[in-house]
Amino acid sequence: MELANSIYYSGIGRRKVNEDFLYPEFPSNQNSLYMVCDGLGGMAYGELASKMTALAVQNYMDKVELYSKDVVASSIHFANNLIKEFSSEHPKTKGMSSTLAMLVQNEHDFFAGWVGDSRIYHIRDGDVLFKSKDHSYKELLTSMGVEEEETKGMGHIITQAVGGKQNIKPGLARIGDIKTGDYLVLLTDGVLEGVPEVEFLNYFKSKNESETILEQIVNLCSEKSRDNHTLYILKTK
Repeated sequence: MELANSIYYSGIGRRKVNEDFLYPEFPSNQNSLYMVCDGLGGMAYGELASKMTALAVQNYMDKVELYSKDVVASSIHFANNLIKEFSSEHPKTKGMSSTLAMLVQNEHDFFAGWVGDSRIYHIRDGDVLFKSKDHSYKELLTSMGVEEEETKGMGHIITQAVGGKQNIKPGLARIGDIKTGDYLVLLTDGVLEGVPEVEFLNYFKSKNESETILEQIVNLCSEKSRDNHTLYILKTK
């Protein structure tokens, strides 16, 4: 399986600092690992946390020859432990952490891993074949049967983050049945602040090229999103 293209954007929104981080910053046909991270912790430490998370996962995955869900989980725990150790050695950074959404490509499929509310989609003709479940209070309460009306405002309160606590439980999935023209998308929560999910998915129903879809989403985010907003769009060949 090959990718037709991989494109991305990261915007600062109305924040003073962009605490999002993406990997790779310069994609090529040689890449098999893709990530977006959204740093937390205030000051400049959210920015540091997101970068450390991505680079720690990359460092771990670079030493692996065969990918699996277990390997993805181990890479995330490696990043979690690294940030916890760094924070304990540098008290000023205590509390810094990051969300993570990652995809790693095998020959015929992808393995996905995520922590927090950065999201992963597998989209075909505008239909969602896979969507990661946010680690948020809204998602938790909804799964317990609480009405959506009662969970308003809780979507951005996350229940876990890389570096946030020792015993994280990352979301994991294998994404198979990949066909030509499918999209795999990774994004931070600031994207859906600017573009409601229904509208976001409608862009992928069009016959437009990936670059046009990205431009349309970015234009709306630049206008409406106060938060940092980052997304990666992968299209299969």
